[in-house]
Amino acid sequence: YWILQMNPTKFLPDIDYSLLHREGELDWWGIEKYIKKVKEEDTVFVWHSIDKRNRAATKPRGIYAQGIVLSVWPNHSPDAQEKIIQLKQEDRPLWADSNERIKQETKPDILMKYSKTLKCPLTKDEIVNAGLGYIHIITYPNQGICSLSESDAAQIMKLLEDKSKIHKSATS
Repeated sequence: YWILQMNPTKFLPDIDYSLLHREGELDWWGIEKYIKKVKEEDTVFVWHSIDKRNRAATKPRGIYAQGIVLSVWPNHSPDAQEKIIQLKQEDRPLWADSNERIKQETKPDILMKYSKTLKCPLTKDEIVNAGLGYIHIITYPNQGICSLSESDAAQIMKLLEDKSKIHKSATS
């Protein structure tokens, strides 16, 4: 289980990257740390950090999506490698700095599929209040990827499920 951190500061300010996540869609992530430990079928949670350009208008830190790893560098199948190349050519996400894009594209990468996207994220405060304030994305917020224990991931999935039920009942 992994938390992948998306830093809004690295993308164009008028793009809400959290709205680009769609259930069933594929995405790629450049990862250096833990790349040899990430495996196909691992669960990932996408964490949005603070946009330091505009703290007043930023969305809360937290988990905005969940997905599954389909392929990990250097063992990409030709189909997976082709899909990653295609995704990179689509210019998504829209980088604020072309140097950042080049930096990310040269890192080892994973191919993932979004399995759940959240209209209402699981916020940092909700995670801390649930007794998970010790997980690395909270204690070391500058990590691009953090590992999670199976029990912590199970607790996060339960929080996501409970939040989804509350959101559905509130909107119906």
